[in-house]
Amino acid sequence: TIGFLNPPYKSKKSDREELDFLLNNLSAIKKGGCCVAIVPFNCAVATSGEVLDRKKSLMEKHTIEAIMTMPEDLFHNSKVNVVTCIFVITAHIPHPLTKKTWFGYWRDDGFVKVKNRGRVDLYGKWISIKNQWLSSFHNKDNIPNQSIKRIVKCENEWCAEAYMETDYSRLCNVDWTKTIRKFVAHQFAYNIIDDVYKKPVNEAIVNIQSAKWKSFKVNNLFELSRGLSSGEVEISEFKDNETYIPYLRPSNNYSIYNGYVSNLDVNEKFIFPKFTLIMGNTGAGSHTYTYLIAEEFVPNNNLTVILPKRLLNIFHKLFIINIIEHNRYRYNYGRIPSNERFLDSYLSFPVKEDGHVDWDYIEKFMKTLPYSSSIEKF
Repeated sequence: TIGFLNPPYKSKKSDREELDFLLNNLSAIKKGGCCVAIVPFNCAVATSGEVLDRKKSLMEKHTIEAIMTMPEDLFHNSKVNVVTCIFVITAHIPHPLTKKTWFGYWRDDGFVKVKNRGRVDLYGKWISIKNQWLSSFHNKDNIPNQSIKRIVKCENEWCAEAYMETDYSRLCNVDWTKTIRKFVAHQFAYNIIDDVYKKPVNEAIVNIQSAKWKSFKVNNLFELSRGLSSGEVEISEFKDNETYIPYLRPSNNYSIYNGYVSNLDVNEKFIFPKFTLIMGNTGAGSHTYTYLIAEEFVPNNNLTVILPKRLLNIFHKLFIINIIEHNRYRYNYGRIPSNERFLDSYLSFPVKEDGHVDWDYIEKFMKTLPYSSSIEKF
């Protein structure tokens, strides 16, 4: 027996939980049968509340075989437009404690949005992607940046994004050069620097990928802080006097200025010094994008301030930007990079023989990139 399910999605608190429909469907399926359901992403990643209670019931009675993350805009043409995932469950066989569930990252199906047509397979990619997805599902393959098997409990997040290892070999010199160039261009546009030099500090060749890399839990390297909501500050469009400093908001580029606030009206714990890293923590178009701010500022509450636990210079911090943004795939509107979630995640860096981050090597590498001479004076 097979059950296919696209249950009603909650639109208000009094609505039934989506997983109730799965449990009901499974109750009508014979032992060993299969239920396949597409549900909101929150059903997979919730770690508390009523959804956790349903996840517990599912594991106590049934086997969670696989869960696949769907494209963010899969329901672009509907009124729902919610981030979703697919559950594949075997009925009436309690989930074994040592069984690994297969998680697929099926975010990019090749479809693009076209005006007046919705999502279409404009470039003919779907057939190839579909065949690759089905092959990896049937064989339960572990594929970097695509799928992974993991033993999970009901209180864990049930999604590939929480467990996949990031492939940092995809990063190259061009990526870090773009980061430096964007930073320099912003400083020039806002008259923070007067000149831009394309030359690197050092003409030597340093291959960052030839170094040994190691992953570190974020909370071992950084502390996090949050800003003030716009309702807690009085925002001015202009810098009225010398006490006014930028009030920043999330963005997918350096257009992060939301106005100015007086540092006399803001608690000093929300005022951060120049050369501080910030990251968007919400919004489908701005989450996880990270910036280095070259002046004193106040962030809004949709920004996470990233504070290294050791002294780092500007080259180190610009390097970190690409490391963080290379993990952007882990987050979406249904799984934002909250403080708790981000601190519990892992980032990888080149390391020394003793296993500690090789900040000297990182600085040496960054100084070989174009435009690095423009930031050396910082």
